[in-house]
Amino acid sequence: RDNRDEEFINALLELENNLSTTVEEKLPEWTNGFYILNEKEILSQISDTKNEVKKLQDKLESQNKELELIRNYKYLLTATGKPLELIVKQVLKEIGFDLLETEDNRSDVIAKYKNIDIVAEIKGLTKSAGEKNAAQLEKWVSEFISKEGRTPKSLLIINAYCNLPLPERKDAIFPNQMLSYSTRREQCLISTYQLLKLFIETKENPDKADILISELLNTVGIYEKYD
Repeated sequence: RDNRDEEFINALLELENNLSTTVEEKLPEWTNGFYILNEKEILSQISDTKNEVKKLQDKLESQNKELELIRNYKYLLTATGKPLELIVKQVLKEIGFDLLETEDNRSDVIAKYKNIDIVAEIKGLTKSAGEKNAAQLEKWVSEFISKEGRTPKSLLIINAYCNLPLPERKDAIFPNQMLSYSTRREQCLISTYQLLKLFIETKENPDKADILISELLNTVGIYEKYD
């Protein structure tokens, strides 16, 4: 006989002992009433670390919110419908336009810049703008004149080819066949890309904002800046 049976039994007993010692046993609450070794110092360090982590979490949350606010302006280049209308209005307001209330199913924007009345049509398209977009803007202008007795500056703000990345948007946003119609009605035609660039420049150079906006509002036909 050899001692394999005995070794096997001893191995089982050792395994059972090891397994039983891995069961976590919590200290009772009363042991928190006194400290040993450098326990108090470690607890103080843990508290400091938690405070640092909280500050970093707050900082990260603030940075994420700031990043989200900045990235929202990119909807000028991607959105259509109501989301596009909302971000355009936000940008116009931030560059100094006073936005007025509009009735449902009426012009997208009625605003003032200093003493200048403004009516705007905003459109997101998967293709270029067309004369029908300019005609819709002219309708809003006519309604404004009929109601207020004043002729506003008209802006056609277009996010064309909105389903394409910027480098692939190579075709004209405002084709030649609509220019005659828009020019006769003294409309200013601007892309949302140009509006974004105008917005950025006014943010970076606030002292130039009035000159930049005046250039925009004095434009008849296609707005050439930032093209």
